[in-house]
Amino acid sequence: MVTGLLSMTLRLTKSNILHKTYKALSIQISLNGLSFCIHNTLANTIEELRSFDFSKQNSNNPELLLNEVKQIIEATEILQQDFDSLKVIYVNHLSAFVPNAVFDEEHLAEYLKYNIKILTTDFITYDKIESSELVNVYIPFVNVNNFFLDWFGQFDYEHFATILVSKLVNLSKNTDKENVYIHLTGKDEFQIIVIKQKKLIFYNNFKYQSKEDFIYYLLFVYEQLELNPELIPTTFIAAVDKEHPLFNIAYTYIRNVAIYKEKPLFEKYLNMSANEILNNFALINILQ
Repeated sequence: MVTGLLSMTLRLTKSNILHKTYKALSIQISLNGLSFCIHNTLANTIEELRSFDFSKQNSNNPELLLNEVKQIIEATEILQQDFDSLKVIYVNHLSAFVPNAVFDEEHLAEYLKYNIKILTTDFITYDKIESSELVNVYIPFVNVNNFFLDWFGQFDYEHFATILVSKLVNLSKNTDKENVYIHLTGKDEFQIIVIKQKKLIFYNNFKYQSKEDFIYYLLFVYEQLELNPELIPTTFIAAVDKEHPLFNIAYTYIRNVAIYKEKPLFEKYLNMSANEILNNFALINILQ
């Protein structure tokens, strides 16, 4: 998705198009923090990967969120250089997957209104996932979009669920049974994704306060989709180990529990640890 139709007119990036820097910037924004990654496209290495926690609770105040983003961008010296491109990822629960067959871009609000409180001022957009004939309809942080447009110039943005599902759908092409994935987006939120033969079977966000909350939601999904915990595997996309409370309790009830490790991805960025890749899964995969 290319920014536009907001409150500003698109401009060329600050970089001179004749002067390539061979550096691409990707930024991930959630209500809890900001992460960014600088990718050297010539050497195919990640030069910088940083994360910042926001100091305030921004869930009900877009202005506080914008102020946090501004302060980080303006105070981080390495972000003052030119980049050939910028990709922004928005992490929020303000989204819904819609099959291509029933999608109509004239009725975007209809796909969200039953699960999300929509304001008349909300800007709704969508990402297409061609590989699975899906559309992800969502609400981005428009005021942050406008700030980035003013600061960096033209850029692309996507919802993190688009990147996550696209990646997992592509990985499932050689499997004939369901695969359950757990993606952690913080200390109190996770997503459950179920994929089968390049088809998205299930996707949802869950809040939890304890490992008991976590396993309740996971087993509920297994039950509702009639998945056999003796046969259908669960894979954590998170920087956890086998001693982690969530991994431990999942393994108590499900026979096949593993931690995500895609060999080509891990080998591609040898200067990064496995935990860095797993903690920044969407941020890394948007570079692919």
